[in-house]
Amino acid sequence: MATTSTVGFGDVVAKTSLGRTFIMVFTLGSLVLFANYVPEMVELFGNKRKYTSSYEVVKGKKFIVVCGNITVDSVTAFLRNFLRHKAGEINTEIVFLGEVPPSLELETIFKCYMAYTTFISGSALKWEDLRRVAVDSAEACLIIANPLCSDSHAEDTSNIMRVLSIKNYYPNTRVIIQILQSHNKICPKEPWQKHFFSGLRNKILTQRLSDDFAGMSFPDVCRLCFVKMHLMLIAIEHKSVCHGYWYQ
Repeated sequence: MATTSTVGFGDVVAKTSLGRTFIMVFTLGSLVLFANYVPEMVELFGNKRKYTSSYEVVKGKKFIVVCGNITVDSVTAFLRNFLRHKAGEINTEIVFLGEVPPSLELETIFKCYMAYTTFISGSALKWEDLRRVAVDSAEACLIIANPLCSDSHAEDTSNIMRVLSIKNYYPNTRVIIQILQSHNKICPKEPWQKHFFSGLRNKILTQRLSDDFAGMSFPDVCRLCFVKMHLMLIAIEHKSVCHGYWYQ
C-alpha cells in the first residue's frame, strides 16, 4: 500500500491521470477496509484481556471454582444440575477456569448466565492462575472429567495432577474430583466394626405416640424424636374404628 500510494516510501510514481485516479481509489478503499477490521481487532484484544484478568472476591458472597474439562457439553450439564439443586435465588457464583479461550458457542452460554458465571483462562497447574481465581477463598474447587475421552486413565491422571497442584499451593481448599476409573479412587478404611456393634445395641420397639404430636408432619416428628429423645422413628401405623371394626 505504501508503494502504490507513494506516501514517501514508494519507488513508483503515477504520472498519468488514470494512474493517479486509480491510486486515489485504491488508497480510499484500503482505508475503508482497514477501518472495518479495527472493531474486530479491538474486540480481540479486549476479550484476551477480559479472560486473563483476576476474579474479584466480594466479601460475604460465596463462589466455587470449576476446572478440568470445560466444554459446551460439560458446562451445560453442570449448570443444569447446579441450578436444579439451587432452586430459588442463586447466591453462589461459579468461576470456570479453562485452559483455552471459550468458543463462540461456549461464550454464548456464559453470556446467558452472566449473572452468576465467570470465565477465566488459565491452568490449575499454575500458581498464578490459581491465585487469579482466588482458590483459597472459594467454597470448593470442582474438577470435571471428560467421560467421552479415548484414554480414561490419562484423563484421571491429569485430573489427579490438578488436585495435587491445588493442594500443594492451597492445602485447606476443598477439592471435589470426578474420577472415571474406579480403581483410581482411594477410599479410606471405614470403622465398620464400630458402627456394626453400635447398631447391635439398638432395638426396634412399638410405642403409642402422644397426643402432643397431633397436627405435626412425619418429618417434623422424626426430627423431634431424634434430636430430643434420641430415637429413630421408622414408620407410623394409623388405626381407626368404624362401625365397631378396626381398620389399618
